[in-house]
Amino acid sequence: MGQIRDSDEKALAIGKVILDSRLPRSQREAAPLGGLSKSALSRLERGEQTPTLEQLEQLDRGWHKEGSLVSVVQMLIGMPEASARSERNVWLHNFPAKHSGPVWELIRPTPSSPSTDMYRIQIRWGTWEVLTTAMPGTILEHGKGDDGMSYTVTLIVEPPAHVFFGIHAPPAAWPVKLLSNDDWRYIADDRSELVTSFQSKLRHILASCGRTPDELVEFLKLSTTDTYWLLGLRASVQNEGPVPRQTHQ
Repeated sequence: MGQIRDSDEKALAIGKVILDSRLPRSQREAAPLGGLSKSALSRLERGEQTPTLEQLEQLDRGWHKEGSLVSVVQMLIGMPEASARSERNVWLHNFPAKHSGPVWELIRPTPSSPSTDMYRIQIRWGTWEVLTTAMPGTILEHGKGDDGMSYTVTLIVEPPAHVFFGIHAPPAAWPVKLLSNDDWRYIADDRSELVTSFQSKLRHILASCGRTPDELVEFLKLSTTDTYWLLGLRASVQNEGPVPRQTHQ
């Protein structure tokens, strides 16, 4: 694939994203990990040259960014790969197990819902859940602890949207809604630990394979309600009420 053609302003923005993703490594250390020379990496960071998609993917893999570097650049310049993403209600993602610090999700409108004023969102992460709302183009930021684990993040959005996931500080191009500890609630119900563990592992497998819950509905030939129960999900957040604000114990 050829060079990404864009304005000098966007080239500088892409360079800043690459620089932020590279730190705290030095250019000398980080360049070979991403399959580039030190001078080539330096040109990209200064905005003197824009990367190809292949270069971005090499840097993303070499720096263990789990797709977040490519996603941020796609969002900045509107690469075809970003606009071609399928629109859906349920999104699954695994943040890197070793990552500790900010993580985020960007909610963007789709061609079928360009005039949506507000999205209703449910995020389920392990045994914690948050229900919230966000305007189109808003980043939901929260945190991940240094626990060496990677529970699958399940994000359900109504109406359907494009969702991008990232780690580290979110890009400054979009407004940020910070989800504090008080926004999350512990999911206390009557299911056994065995069932909860099974559902969590099933969601993890589905996310690792890049499949959606709706594809699992087709594969299992079950109803949407039954399949979502197997995954420990609600079939819709459309009629959910507000979440009482509770503090993590």
